[in-house]
Amino acid sequence: MTAEPPLKPVIWVGSSRKDVRTFPEPVQDHMGYALYVAQRGGKHRDT
Repeated sequence: MTAEPPLKPVIWVGSSRKDVRTFPEPVQDHMGYALYVAQRGGKHRDT
């Protein structure tokens, strides 16, 4: 079996992390998944 490469780190700039936490939960989930896709080296369809 091949091991999957580690996720790339997310680097938050300024108050971006704090700002995301003020969004409604469904929006946070959607953005979180888009960040995960980017960490894996992909591009989410909504970006």
